[in-house]
Amino acid sequence: MDEKERVKDNLTIIDGSSLIYSACYNVSTKEDKTDNFNEYKQTLTYYIESILKDTNADAYIIYGDQSTSYRKNLFDSFKANRITRPYLKFMFDLREYANKHLNFFNHKDLEADDLCLLTKNQFKDKYEVTIASKDSDLRQDVGKFFNYGIYRTTDYKIEDAFEELDIVQATINLWKAVLIKGHNNKFDYLDGCGEVCATNYLSNWKLTQYPYAVLQAFIYGISKEHGVKRNISGYGLNGGIDKFNKSFKQTYLFRYFSELESLGIELIFPEFSINLKNKPLW
Repeated sequence: MDEKERVKDNLTIIDGSSLIYSACYNVSTKEDKTDNFNEYKQTLTYYIESILKDTNADAYIIYGDQSTSYRKNLFDSFKANRITRPYLKFMFDLREYANKHLNFFNHKDLEADDLCLLTKNQFKDKYEVTIASKDSDLRQDVGKFFNYGIYRTTDYKIEDAFEELDIVQATINLWKAVLIKGHNNKFDYLDGCGEVCATNYLSNWKLTQYPYAVLQAFIYGISKEHGVKRNISGYGLNGGIDKFNKSFKQTYLFRYFSELESLGIELIFPEFSINLKNKPLW
């Protein structure tokens, strides 16, 4: 069989960081389970086993976060207030459990989101890759995604959890995310510009113009003639460029080794785990 015709194995890359958040939130809201750590462990394991089954994984890797990262070192407040939320009870315990017993891989400079995209681009020619995450931040690059958030709904159709992003939609997602605050606790963005504003504003530009258009919005603001409800102020030449630069660095996820090399970040990919189908993982 020609190498190009060979059927590729399925590789599932799991954003374990968002999975831990989901497990902590979902269990803590149930009064009879909120203080039982075993419930948190069982929920996390259930999520992982369900994801591997529904993505038909032959191999998989699960990425987590450490307390440090390239962005957290650049911006002290980046994602900092997440750890104070009451629903994250047992988060640190569950993270430690996942690292020791569920083979979560962490990196001191890279967040789980970075590791997911870096792995996808490194191995996309060898595997059929699916990234399992409900985090919209990851959907700034092309690829196949699985939104495990569908498990929280009733009578769901599993095919509805899959999404294939092309370069057009991925590019739109990236530059909209640079403009708005979003949900990842950025503290640099264009104040007053939300999802609808960003969508309407970018519709005035060609895809290749998006970087310039977003920079211009940070400097000069956005006027009603761009299809927004009200005028939004910019930050001027000096402040706008600085704000744009910080927002981009807080938003953009690394995708290629060349981006890491320029920053002196080293990465050696761990071995993938083999999924023994129809058998419990642990």
